[in-house]
Order: sequence, then structure tokens, then C-alpha cells
Amino acid sequence: MRKRPGSRNGQALIMVTMALLAMSGLIGMVIDFGWSYYTRRASQAAADSAALAGARAAMDMILAQGVSALSCTGLSCGSETSCGNGLSGTWGTACQYAQQNGFSAGGDSGRQQVTVAAGVNSPAAAPPTAPNVYVRYWVTVRVSTTVPQLYSALLGNATATVAARATAAITDFLVNGSVIAMNREGDPAPTWQNSPGTNNPDVLLGTNALVWAPIDGGIVLASNDAGAGTNLGTLSPISPYTNTRGNVNGSWGTANVSTSAADSTQFVDPYRGMGQPPLPTSALHEYPVEGGNLAYASACASGTCPPGVYYATSGGVPTGGQLAVSSPLNFSNGGTTWGDYVFYGGLNITGSTVNFGPGRYVLAGVLNSATSALNIGGGAQIGTGTGADAGRLFIVTDPSYPGLSAIAPLPAPLQLTFGPTTIDAGSNGSVTLYGLNPASTLPSDQNSLGYTLSDFGPVTIWQDQRFSNITNPSNTTPQMVFGSTTVLDGIVYQPRGAWMQFKTSAKLFGVGGPTNVGGARLFAGALDVGASSTLQLCRSGCSQSAPLWNHTVALVE
Repeated sequence: MRKRPGSRNGQALIMVTMALLAMSGLIGMVIDFGWSYYTRRASQAAADSAALAGARAAMDMILAQGVSALSCTGLSCGSETSCGNGLSGTWGTACQYAQQNGFSAGGDSGRQQVTVAAGVNSPAAAPPTAPNVYVRYWVTVRVSTTVPQLYSALLGNATATVAARATAAITDFLVNGSVIAMNREGDPAPTWQNSPGTNNPDVLLGTNALVWAPIDGGIVLASNDAGAGTNLGTLSPISPYTNTRGNVNGSWGTANVSTSAADSTQFVDPYRGMGQPPLPTSALHEYPVEGGNLAYASACASGTCPPGVYYATSGGVPTGGQLAVSSPLNFSNGGTTWGDYVFYGGLNITGSTVNFGPGRYVLAGVLNSATSALNIGGGAQIGTGTGADAGRLFIVTDPSYPGLSAIAPLPAPLQLTFGPTTIDAGSNGSVTLYGLNPASTLPSDQNSLGYTLSDFGPVTIWQDQRFSNITNPSNTTPQMVFGSTTVLDGIVYQPRGAWMQFKTSAKLFGVGGPTNVGGARLFAGALDVGASSTLQLCRSGCSQSAPLWNHTVALVE
């Protein structure tokens, strides 16, 4: 018996109907998952930006107020709290950024929730959401939203919750680089003795000049100029890397050069936001020096000058002239005991043997800006121990350095200004400088931002941050000059816009202390390395640079 054709058509209709139902479900699932995925991405972006904004707001407070702000008194802290509760401070900033990215507490007709939590870790420790990451301050933002469903609704799930979480933190970062040149494109340029005439490089190497950085150091150039590093000779720097936002000219060992690098913390002042090295809080004894020669000062009659304030006088009246050293002399508080010294008018050492004991040495201004505040001239023999003591710090400034007037008032009627530094002992002299030793017990004095001397270790020479040709573009002479041979364990620091010059055939050798950690590091706006000069930043006894840390903001989860 033959079947009627209509029966087959009925079967096809059933099959098509079932297929359409399956396809509809599949389309519903695609829509559900696609919309949830999109919402998840948007939620994560909002959480990331909000957490970063909160942490950056905290960092801004620390930069303005110092480490004293790194506490729950100065910053928002607490367990998970809704952004709908009128939060302020760093929490309020985080909530504001979440809202700008489309998410707020109770938003989208009550479907959205945004919460924030934060805390301070002292010492650095892991936040609750990111184990094995050590941070100082953390902000965690959670974003969630209820998403309506299509296919899932047929199964009884009318809505789904999409959530995202992010944690940003203030964390410590290790400052790398043996040479860090901070000048940016467009910064007023110094008058270079070797200038090629067209570029304003961060580092300029003269003919046969050589920079030799240790294995864990390198050269960092903040400018994005095409000649941020310019070599007029044929000796390429010996360095594990050169990182620059711009490019280099001449022989530079291009295999180790990273050009056009993105701006980052490596290109900023390593001491950004830390203020300046603190001074003691107790007044220092004054020692007027009649005639200005310390060799004949009654306070130094034993051959040792005690801690105090020294300035030249004539007939008992302060002159502001340089203090001279013409015979062997020690600056010491006795053995390895710390001492604090202030010199008004500058210090001029030539042809003499001088030993600087552990302490702070403040060169607090000169009569004429062309006069060196610290001048170590021909034949000088300068010693500063072996690196096993607390070290020493030379601060080159003027009478208005923070905290100076309280401990060493400027003698009337003097009016002094900032002066440069010159270290050039000649072929018959020698200079050995050991900087602050943060591994030892240093004075606990704090600056207005809460930083102590230990935070500035291992600086040897510190130029006041207020003096650079960015703040004073008319200053067109190098503000720190090296000649002959200098042996250094520590950091020579100048702010962005200042620069140092190494004369023709100058030598700088880095050495390490007893722990084999140290060497020389140079932080400045720019460096002019004269012809046939050698900067061997880790010559002996320094298998690695002394670590230097600062703070940055990063997503940790």
C-alpha cells in the first residue's frame, strides 16, 4: 500500500520546527554569553581604572606631604565599603573613576554595585587579594552588575551577576642605572665644552671618552631627542644597557641600546617626592675664623676641627669669603662618631691633606655665584675613611636650605648665594669619598616629608634641588666639575636641569665598601664627559651597586 506524500511533509515540518527551536536556543546562548562577556570586560576596565586612581591619589598625597601621609590617618583605609556612602579621599577618587567608566553604586536602575577597600602595610606586606606581592598601600575595587538573560531565562535563570575585581598599590621599585640623566627635550641646555652645536644631549662623550658601568647598572637618558646620547669618539660605552626615550648618535654599542622607550619611572628623578636630606635639629656651635684660614683657627689648633658652624671674619666682622685649608687638617667628632658641619662662604682646599670624618658637611653659599662652594684644588689629598663607618654627605646649597637657619643662623651682614662644586686635585693630588652608609646607624633626623638620612643613602654629594637651569635658565656654567682622579663610593646627585662636567682626561673610579656593594653612581640633568676621560663606575670591590628604592603605583591584581 502506497503512503500519501502529505505524511512526509508533516515529518519535515516537525524536524524544521525542532531545528528552529534549537537554533533559537543557541542564538539566545550566544547573546547571553556575548553580553555577559562584554559586561565583564567593561566591569574589569572600570575596576582597574578606579583602583589605579585611588592608589595614584594616595601617591600624590605622599609626594606632597611625605611618608608621614603613608598611614591610615592620612589615607583612606578600611574594609569593603559601598561607593554609595559618600566616600571621600582616595576612596572617593576611586569611586569617581568607576562612575566615569559607567559603573556606580545603585547604577543602572539598581543593577550595579561598586565597593572599595584599602589598607596600609608597614612594613611592606601582601594585600589580601594578591599574595606574594609586597606593597605599602593598596586599594581594591569590586564592580558587579546584574545582567538580564534570554535563553537562561527559559531554564529559570532570569538574570546573571557579572563581577570584576582589581587591586592597585603603592609598591617599592628598585632604581636601576649607574648613570641617570634626567633632562627632557626642551630643557634649557648647558654650554657644553664639546657641544656638536645642534643637539642638546643628556650625555655627551668627547673624543676617546669612556663610560664603564657595572653589570647591574646601565645608562638611562630621559630625553626623547634624536641625540639624547651623543658620542664624538669611537669608544662605545661599556654598559649592560642604555635606555632612552630618544636615540643615540655615534658609537654606542647599539646591541645594548633600547631607543624610543615609553616614559616610565626609570626616567624620573630617583629622589622624586622625598624632599632633601634632613639636617640636625639642635643648634651648632659657631666658630668665627679670623682671616679665613682654618689652619690658624683656634678651634682647629689641635689639627682637628670639631663639629660646628665656620665662617671667615676680618677684625671680628664676617666677610663671607672662602675658608681656606693650607695645612693638614681633620674634620672629626672623634673617631667614628657622627659630626655636623656648616661652612658659610665656601671651602677651598689646595695642597693639603684633609680627612673628613663621618658626618654632614653643608656648603651653605658664597659671595659670588662664580665662586665654588666646595673647591678641592691642586695637590689636595682628601680622605674619608674606608667605607666601614657611617659615611659622609656633602650638601651644596645656600643659606635658605630647609632647617638651616634654625641650627646655624647666617651671620650678619652676610648675603650669600649658591655656588658650584669643583673637584680637581691635579696630578699630584688624590680624592677618595665614601658616601652615606645606610647599613650603619645614621642620625634619625627627619625632613618635613618624614624621610631620614638612611633614605638618602648612599649619596656622597647632594646638590640642592632648588638650583638648576630649569628654575634659573640664565645659569649657563656647569654646576659640578670633576678633573684629575676621584675615587668614589656612593651617589653624586644633581636635580633635573643641573649638570656635571668631567674635564679632559678626568678619571672617576667607583669602589665598594667592606660588603663588596657600592661603586659610583651619577644622577644629574646631563653629563659632559670630556675628551680622554674615563668613568669606571665599578673599578674594584663592588660586585653590585648599593640598592636604592623609591615608590611607584601599579596594578597588582
